[in-house]
Amino acid sequence: MKKILLSSLIAITSFFSANAQKDFGEIEVGFSFGYNTSILRNSNEDTEFKRSTNYLGSVEFFLNDRWGIKSGLNFEKKGWKSNSISFGVLEGNYKENNVEYDLSYLSIPLMANWHFGYERNWNLNFGFYTGFLLKAEEGSKNITKEFNTVDFGLAYGIGYKRRLSDRIKILFDFQSQSGFTKIFKESLKAKNWRGGVNVGILYGF
Repeated sequence: MKKILLSSLIAITSFFSANAQKDFGEIEVGFSFGYNTSILRNSNEDTEFKRSTNYLGSVEFFLNDRWGIKSGLNFEKKGWKSNSISFGVLEGNYKENNVEYDLSYLSIPLMANWHFGYERNWNLNFGFYTGFLLKAEEGSKNITKEFNTVDFGLAYGIGYKRRLSDRIKILFDFQSQSGFTKIFKESLKAKNWRGGVNVGILYGF
């Protein structure tokens, strides 16, 4: 009897240990694209939303079935519409009418990702991002030299995954960024904000 109980205890312990370790170290990579909106924020004044697209590559390292560390490489469009800017928000050359200002960034997020729900299909993520400016344009005019090359801030989002096979899932999510650093080299203190709704494919290893 003791041998049976001991064998059962060892088997149960081994089972849970194996399952606890199964998720640790698993990796999920993905690609998504989506609809993006962005504004500039300065004190209590915001510009009108500018609409564009973004392309996101992601990789997540799982710590267990609930938590993971998520990063990636994202190509993002930010900017604003000039026809809604009050003179209290921006100065100088950045208040022309009927001109869109396009800022292209390559961003690297680093976030904690919490999975929840009965099948862990939902996830909340939060952390920080660092964006590197590729180009800034006023209409067709290149004005990259007027902007700081690095944009740093808070990254957060919520998503839903639906399994298509053992390794492949489809992803729907909302991702947002709120900048901490000013984007202009001059004294203007305007900061980036963007939000995007995305759809993509995930592949687990």
